Parts: sequence; structure tokens; C-alpha cells
Amino acid sequence: MPIPLTPQCREALTERLATALADVTVTKGQFINRTSLLAVHESQKVLPAKGPETRQLRALIDDDVMLEFVYGTLSHELQSQPYADTVGTRLADVPGYDDLTAVSARLVKALEALPERYVFSIRLPGGLGRLFSGGIGIDLSPTVHVLHSESPFLESLPRTTGDTDRDRRVHNLGLLGGGPKPWDGTYLVCVTEGFVGAFTDTFPRRFAEDLFKSFCGLALAFSLLKRSRSYTPYARSAGFLIHRQVGDAYELFDESPLPNASAEAYGDMDLNVTAVEGLSDTTFGSAITLLIYMTEAFGPSDTAARIRRAAQWYFDSECADTPLLGFVQAMVCLEILYGDKAAAAKLGLNELLKNRCAYAISSDHAEREAILKSFDEIYDVRSRIVHTGHLRLTGEERGHFLTLKRYCVQALLREIGLLKGKAATGAGPLGTAGQTKPKAPN
Repeated sequence: MPIPLTPQCREALTERLATALADVTVTKGQFINRTSLLAVHESQKVLPAKGPETRQLRALIDDDVMLEFVYGTLSHELQSQPYADTVGTRLADVPGYDDLTAVSARLVKALEALPERYVFSIRLPGGLGRLFSGGIGIDLSPTVHVLHSESPFLESLPRTTGDTDRDRRVHNLGLLGGGPKPWDGTYLVCVTEGFVGAFTDTFPRRFAEDLFKSFCGLALAFSLLKRSRSYTPYARSAGFLIHRQVGDAYELFDESPLPNASAEAYGDMDLNVTAVEGLSDTTFGSAITLLIYMTEAFGPSDTAARIRRAAQWYFDSECADTPLLGFVQAMVCLEILYGDKAAAAKLGLNELLKNRCAYAISSDHAEREAILKSFDEIYDVRSRIVHTGHLRLTGEERGHFLTLKRYCVQALLREIGLLKGKAATGAGPLGTAGQTKPKAPN
């Protein structure tokens, strides 16, 4: 639904923005100098500080509404300008931008027309992507889907922008890389609304990246995917394609690369065939079983959102550049699942986490006692990292890290089991305590 500003606000914002655009400079004919946008940032003061329009715009874009919207919009538009060996060119001197009042009015009109609808799609790793065929897919939620390349929806999304240079950038193609390739494999698809601009980190990009991390974190926890670290002489890259709705159709709009650490992990992940054997008559059936079980974490409840956040941190711990960072991120995963500010103030965070974790994931008294004992040692390592700047993990501490990650996996599966209404009565889909084996889909 559009966000209409009052006539007074619209007029004041248009005037203030037109003045601010006079300070904006461009490099190489295509790139906005972000440092020249201070006055654009200040133009946000025209918007009501606590009005419903401002709250909605912040939810769709970012807290810095005007800077991110103007920077993202102009940066995207300037990609179609010819490359020029210039530095610090005034925006008003770029062809088509000489009338700053008209540019400002156009930007404000586009701001009021938000939200726009986008589709983010990323190919799932390796063997998992090859399991599906014939347009088969799974709806994780009303806006998050696992779709095969033959699905009518994906086939309706164009793979080209119609501009060769833009296609090279969006698809990360070299000069000799040929044209865009057709859809191939299985994709995680997220449909969302908001604003996406070039070189900006606005809500829709963060939404898609967070969902990808949650999906991969849960897939690793369920052993649907595995990561086998491998060396490459070059930095891996991976990311989403972004399509924007225009009328009743979609156009290829941009790409959204994953962070370097996530892209490296993405390149190492593949279907964990060994782990899923025995869940169904076929590997395909096993994968479907686990994906359907995972859908519980993509529901609208606060509990489901908490599980997704914990899965993100678990995935980040798997992607971490150093064991120290990974250790802290894995601990945050458990804090999200079992932490409570008020209870931690009374008991202490260590006592709260170890007791909740031990009682949640243990299958018998002996295992519970073992968890309680090991958790003290694990928390001591966390404290040394956070409070004393611990430089590296010893061999024993690396063992604690592996134990901590195992607790994260058990906790995630346990929480999804509770969300699904399963009692803690034995082994789960992959033999994890506190889960019951899900039934294969019909």
C-alpha cells in the first residue's frame, strides 16, 4: 500500500532534497560519492519524527530513509550512464539530471509509491539442487519456497535485463563468460516488499540473507546438508538474483552477493547422502521428509522466529573465519534459544543456560549430568574469549567447541520438535535425542 505524505510534507521534502542534490557528486560517470550525501541525510528531518509514514518507511528501507533511498535509486539509474574517466562530477552536470527540482520531485513521488515487490532467488548447493525435477517444490511459508527450475513461477522470471553490460554485472560474468545461463537446479526463493537500490543494504536484502542463513543453519543441523571444507586458489562468490515486479510481470533488477564467509561455506556444502539414508525409500523422499519437518521453523510465531535467529547464528559459527569467533557465535545460538534477561539476572547466565540446555536435550539422567559438567567448561572458554581477549583455542578448547556445536544442533532440533508438538520420546529424524521420526509425505 502506498505511503502518501501530507501536501505540506511533500512540498517541504521536495524543496529540501533539491537543495541537497546540489552537493551530490559522481565518480566515473556511474558511482555516487556517498560522502557527498550529508545534506540528503539531513533532509530526513522534514519527515515526522514519530509519524506512521516514517515508521513504515524505516521498516521498508532502513532507519536512514532518505540517504539509503536516494543513494540506492540514483546509483541504480547511473548504471545505464556511459563510463567516464572523471572524479567529483556534480550530479547536475550528468545528462538527464540538470533540473534538480524535477529529479527531487521524481524521487519523492517514487518514495511515496513504496513498497515495491521483489523476488530473491539463490540456487541451493550441489546434490540437494539435483534431487528435484518436474517443477516439484515445497512452500516453507507463504513467502519462502524451495522451487525447481522447471516450476512455472521460476520460468516466468527472465534471466536477462536486456542489456549486455548489466547482465555481466548481475550474473557476475567475465568478458568471455558468454550470456546468462537458464534456470538450472533447485532454488530457495523469497518474496518480499520494500525498497532495493544499488549498493545498499536495505530491508529486503537483509530479509533474504537472513532466511538463507536460517535455511542453511537448519539444513546443517538436520544433516540434510554437510560442509566439507576445501581449498580454492580464488575467492568464491555466490548470491541472490533479484527480480522486481513491474505491473503483472517481473524484470531482472539486480544481484545481492552473500558475505565472503557465507559464500565460502556455500561453496563447500552438499547433500549429506549418508545421513539421510534410511529415512525413506529414496534419497529424494528423505530430503523431502526433512524439508517438510523444517517448515515448522518458518512459521509466523515468535517461537519460530527465535529458532530462525538461532539457526542464523549457528550457520555463522560454521562460516566463521576463526574458531574464536565461531565459538562465540555458537554460544549466542544457545543464548537465543534458552536465554532470559530476568532469569539470568537472578541465576547468572551460565547457570541459566546450562540447566535449560541440559534439561531440554538430554535423554537420561547420566547425559544430563554430563551436559551440566561440560557446560561449565564451555562457558569458561566463552568468558576467556569475551572478557580477556583469548587469542587462540587450545586442543582441549577445540574439543569443547565441537561439543558446543553438538549442543546447538540438539537444541535446534528439540525446539522445532516442540513447535511441531512432538514429545521428547526417543530419536529424531537423524537420531538426535528429544525428537520423533517424522512421517514421509504422501
